[in-house]
Amino acid sequence: MKLVKALKADLPRAEMKQCKQALEATGGDVAAAKASIEAEMASTWAAEDEAKQVSIKEGSTVLMEMRDAKAKKKFEEAEAKAAE
Repeated sequence: MKLVKALKADLPRAEMKQCKQALEATGGDVAAAKASIEAEMASTWAAEDEAKQVSIKEGSTVLMEMRDAKAKKKFEEAEAKAAE
């Protein structure tokens, strides 16, 4: 169990069950188990990272649009008061 926790600490995205299975397959070699999990999960984790980046970018875009709209409204109100 100690080796499983050590491997989980090195690979926080991996599941405990996956760490245990990799350690059993490699005979308790933490480095080999880590390499095995990284090779197996590299594409999955890359896709998750990409999806997260897209989500953050979309959220940032919406936030900037809201800020721009608020600033535009304030400017228009100030212009209307100045015109009176």
